[in-house]
Amino acid sequence: MARTDDGAIAELARQTLGLVTARQLDAAGVTRQRRRRLVSKGVLVPAARGVLRHAAVTSTWDQQVMAAVLAAGEGAVASHLTAARLWRFEGIGEGPLEVTVPRGRQPRAVPAMVHRTLDLGPADVEPAGLPRTTASRTLCDIAPRLGPAHLEAVLDHAERRNLVWRPHLRWRLDALRRSGRPGLPALATLLDRTEGRPLGDSWLEQEAIRLVARSGLPLPRVQVKRRKAGGGIAASTCSGTVPG
Repeated sequence: MARTDDGAIAELARQTLGLVTARQLDAAGVTRQRRRRLVSKGVLVPAARGVLRHAAVTSTWDQQVMAAVLAAGEGAVASHLTAARLWRFEGIGEGPLEVTVPRGRQPRAVPAMVHRTLDLGPADVEPAGLPRTTASRTLCDIAPRLGPAHLEAVLDHAERRNLVWRPHLRWRLDALRRSGRPGLPALATLLDRTEGRPLGDSWLEQEAIRLVARSGLPLPRVQVKRRKAGGGIAASTCSGTVPG
């Protein structure tokens, strides 16, 4: 029976970055006595309330995020700056963990800041991999925390990596603005101001071009991606120019 338990635990852990929940173990027929024995032997290591890590899997930041999401329970997702880091947004590091749960839920002992919301629908949740808000929803959530230059750099970087599609981003932005969320008018203004601008023309990159120009060094020929009507991308090669 123990060997069967070990195989079931290993398979469960393989699917969730080396983590298993108490509910999963119960469903797999692993008794609490057996669970305590595995913890005492160091095979399973407590990671969060109701969440255990298989000792064979090295602890990582992504795994800590998954542990927080699992501890927060059904419907929980990584969000805000944590989701931004998972999406590898420009200039976002591994800060304190944040998760969002449906309004009305009160998860306890979650190793993260817990946000509660009524407006987290299927269109805002990334269905694959570690549960998180979509890139568009994440951008809306973190917009109030970023300065204008950083917000523009994040948007530009996300578009160049095809993480966000402007029509979808505007759709989610408009829906969230109706709920009175702060910071979203700045994102809306940024979208209006940069509509049709070549990708890669962020404020920070333009400043870099100006610095190179002042140094007297020649600007290289670069491939510029431009937005087409409907959100598509067209590429063309041109010489670098210094904006006035």
